[in-house]
Amino acid sequence: MATIDLITYEGSQKLDQKEFDAIYPDLKLRVGELQRAVRDSGVPVIVLFEGWYGSGISLVMNELNRVLDPRGFSYFATTAPEQDEKEYPFLTRFWVRTPSAGRIALFDRGWYGRTMIERTDFSGKVVLQDFAVDEINSFERTLFENGTFILKIFLHISSKEQKKRFKKHQDDPFTLGYIPEEDWSVFVKYKKYLPVLQDLFTQTDTAEAPWHMVDASDQTYAIAEVFRLLISGLENALTMPGKKTQKPGYTHPGYQMPVRGRLPDTADLSLSLEKSDYERQMSEYGKRLRQCQYDLFRKKIPTIILFEGWDAAGKGGAIIRMAGHLNPRGYSVEPVGPPNDIEKFHHHLWRFQKKIPRDGYVRIFDRSWYGRVLVERVEGLAAPPEWERAYREINEMEEALVRHGALLIKFWLHIDRDEQLARFRAREEDPSKKWKITREDWRNREKWDEYEEALRDMFEYTSTASAPWIVVESNNKYFSRVKVLKTVVQAMDAGLAR
Repeated sequence: MATIDLITYEGSQKLDQKEFDAIYPDLKLRVGELQRAVRDSGVPVIVLFEGWYGSGISLVMNELNRVLDPRGFSYFATTAPEQDEKEYPFLTRFWVRTPSAGRIALFDRGWYGRTMIERTDFSGKVVLQDFAVDEINSFERTLFENGTFILKIFLHISSKEQKKRFKKHQDDPFTLGYIPEEDWSVFVKYKKYLPVLQDLFTQTDTAEAPWHMVDASDQTYAIAEVFRLLISGLENALTMPGKKTQKPGYTHPGYQMPVRGRLPDTADLSLSLEKSDYERQMSEYGKRLRQCQYDLFRKKIPTIILFEGWDAAGKGGAIIRMAGHLNPRGYSVEPVGPPNDIEKFHHHLWRFQKKIPRDGYVRIFDRSWYGRVLVERVEGLAAPPEWERAYREINEMEEALVRHGALLIKFWLHIDRDEQLARFRAREEDPSKKWKITREDWRNREKWDEYEEALRDMFEYTSTASAPWIVVESNNKYFSRVKVLKTVVQAMDAGLAR
């Protein structure tokens, strides 16, 4: 496709007020019709506006806000991140604002403007960091493949026009006064940023989310053109064929499938510990864990620990005993079950993006986003295209977390069939533990082979260099709990030494 040309394009488009007044009623009517159709179809829509400061984004969005039904859209004005937002991965604050099915999200600037300001190297030449582009493309592709329509619009004006508008609006608190002081470099370095913006847009002008440039030198023309683009975009959204199918091995430029991970069937389940050794090591590693927690907090390093495993493998017991050594002010446990009625209308990773810990804190997941490729796959709760592409989506999310600086520790607690059966029967016979066993547990056991196949794929496609799976031999609970605690301490020590 033709990439937008910011460097050589000279604005010349104009539309006088009389012409605008003649076409505006029809534009307004069609936008309303399409918004209702989008709502009924259940297609989530993102409309992202970027552009030079002074290009008229607020003017255009004010017109849209007057036309769209406020019950069906959300408006987000993106400025410099608040202090707490800085303590999360870069895209987290945009992830959590993605729309649910049938809604429209309007972004008054977004991940592109912030990329230019926050993630460039200002020593000498302005150079974009490659991973920023990769994360953006991954973010947009992941949403698109889940059925979200993305319309990206850039309002372009010349440096000369920008200066003229600054002078005209220098006392307006919602233009110049609204701009964070650290963003002013975008204005004074217009010529320096121009080729970098061009490069950024060239690399992110994709089939899934193409760019559309609007000549904003004439504001009346810009408003009309944005309405036309929105109408065309919403019409296209309504014809989307649905969620896209990708196989587990699907690759894109810059992405490499991980090597095959260590499978649980290689685990030595005879490993065990005596109670005296167990108590001694739990005490030793527990003290070290508490100190590591404090040190990680001081260094603002977030820690994510997730537990997956067979039913009755001891996830709950391991979590309780590990958490007992942590300061409760600095950690939380997230038990993960089926998505609720709100979460079902978002991308499957949306609910987990909302629970990523802020810098310095520990978040423990009792089951996790891997439910997509395990229980949802086996139970038919996710169609093959959905769980097949989830491997890549998960890998890219985890890579972004690690790049942000997070410690990510993934445990699979492994037991054999005989041990699971013994624990199921023990739970049924013990009144204090009977609540732990359900009909669903027995039904899942009948699908052991199917879960084992899903488990093998999970290890093959998601045990990466930056986020490997750690198999915990769990037939003996003493050994299992010590290995979990020891592994966490070792990972934290390594993180502190970086």
